[in-house]
Amino acid sequence: MIEGLAHEQTRGMVNPREAGSYRPRSELAELTGIIVSCIVALLLISPVLKVPLLALPLVAFGSPLHLQLSRELVVGAFSGALAWLGFRALVVLHPSYSAGSHVYSHCILPTLSAIAISVFWQRQSGASIESRLIMAAAISLFLSLVMLGQYAAVEGESHWVVHLRTAMSVICLSVGLYLYIMIYGTRARSLVTASAVALLGACLALDILQYEADREWRVLRAAATIGLVLGECAWALNYWRVSPLRAGFLLLIVTYLLVGLTRRLLQGTLNAVALLEHATMAAILVAVMMRLSF
Repeated sequence: MIEGLAHEQTRGMVNPREAGSYRPRSELAELTGIIVSCIVALLLISPVLKVPLLALPLVAFGSPLHLQLSRELVVGAFSGALAWLGFRALVVLHPSYSAGSHVYSHCILPTLSAIAISVFWQRQSGASIESRLIMAAAISLFLSLVMLGQYAAVEGESHWVVHLRTAMSVICLSVGLYLYIMIYGTRARSLVTASAVALLGACLALDILQYEADREWRVLRAAATIGLVLGECAWALNYWRVSPLRAGFLLLIVTYLLVGLTRRLLQGTLNAVALLEHATMAAILVAVMMRLSF
């Protein structure tokens, strides 16, 4: 499966025309429905789950570090695992898949989406039953669209596939914004929040850049570098008393700049015009943030 990259479509993969027709849409819809139903069912029963509040006393760099195992963390981890395993089973059905192909980069967005949704769901404890049912339906629709969209974006260089990948990148950044806000809102030590932001930033970069290079190692190296820079930014933000919303928005702007410029570099189109475009967009985002005063 492209070894995670669009430019490696012919390596270790079967041509769709040689492999035959695509899987029946009913089969894809059925598997997607099963995956989404399992995730939504987990969210629906999460309020009655009994998870012991385990505190792990650790010492990091000479000072105490307390980590707690809570229900929100457990449900988020299980939701992400279900999305990862489920989408991997879905993408294996793609006609261009061959045994041994790497598909991890395609599983990132569904996994992050499921984690973000589980966090959002568990913070709606005061919602009525009717509101929860409406949210469950909206969540089902959103997850289904994300998985089917990511499946359709796996292969191809036509205009509609390029536009679809752009739309998936926007969704990826939106999910990343929400998770940035949630991470910073924990007010945990920099060792925890900066590490979480670094991991999240690397995952976002890997998902968006996976189609832009001819070698998998180049994307992995770029994503790791972007994650490291974002972790350093989160570390610095902890010394600046800002709201979680503003911190998340600032991290989103940095992510947009780093990923956007790296994409142009991998495409070989990084020039003064590209720098001006990204700088202008970043200035607009900062102006929006200042105007809304969050």
